[in-house]
Amino acid sequence: MVESVPYYIEGWEILGVVLAEEKQNEKAEAAFEHVLQIEPESINARMGKAQILASEGKYDQAASNFEEALKIKPYWAPAHLGLAKALEAIGKKQEAELHFRQALKNRINTPTSYKALGQLCFEKGWLADAAKTLTMPCGSIPRTQQRTSISG
Repeated sequence: MVESVPYYIEGWEILGVVLAEEKQNEKAEAAFEHVLQIEPESINARMGKAQILASEGKYDQAASNFEEALKIKPYWAPAHLGLAKALEAIGKKQEAELHFRQALKNRINTPTSYKALGQLCFEKGWLADAAKTLTMPCGSIPRTQQRTSISG
């Protein structure tokens, strides 16, 4: 068990993720906090903790952790996106929009993330950004592998 190797950061990060997926937020947060005591610049632990706090509705604390993540990785779109959502939840709409826009500017490198960001743009009424973001992953797929229809 990972507890027997207290300085194995990756193991503790994985434990935190698994516990969070199992909705054992208190234990997951403790695992991420353990990592942060050993390695304060662990982006995975910082983001994991922030996401747990946001899922519990603790948006002020979540925003603070997303901001800490951005100090580690200033141009990281997932941290900007998480911070934007937390700020929006506490009513800081203008500040949130700046971080949504920064996430768009920096882009995300997985199709799932592009889809999430594209849907978010659509919800905000940023239709040109939504179209651009939702079609971005398709541009990297070889033409022979692109689907020609969406039907079943």
